[in-house]
Amino acid sequence: WNLARNDHEAEKSADDQKQNNKTTLALQGPVQRSLFPVLNNYWDVWYAGETRETKRMLRQMVMLHVTNHLLKARDVVTRNTKRIKGIQDKIKKAEQKARDEEKLAQAGEKAGLKPNKRRKKRRR
Repeated sequence: WNLARNDHEAEKSADDQKQNNKTTLALQGPVQRSLFPVLNNYWDVWYAGETRETKRMLRQMVMLHVTNHLLKARDVVTRNTKRIKGIQDKIKKAEQKARDEEKLAQAGEKAGLKPNKRRKKRRR
């Protein structure tokens, strides 16, 4: 088989390498163990050894690669959803704080208290 490096090879983090090692251990046979890491590193592969006997094994390997992509994409979506929810919670808290301060100011005005205004410093 012929391997050609893809120009857009993705850099792998330590976690990705650990995951690849776990996946590689789960693969059966030397062909799968040698081809799967190549697929995960986004190298172009031309494999001329496909036969009736190896067709199912190759299909399983490609499906494992696709499943790996789906799981990683799901993790990214989950992480971003949590990040967005955290930002929305901060915004809601700030809005609630502003409403509470406005209510306090209105209650103070009704009680005859003057609002505490800060003086602006003059520029010279």
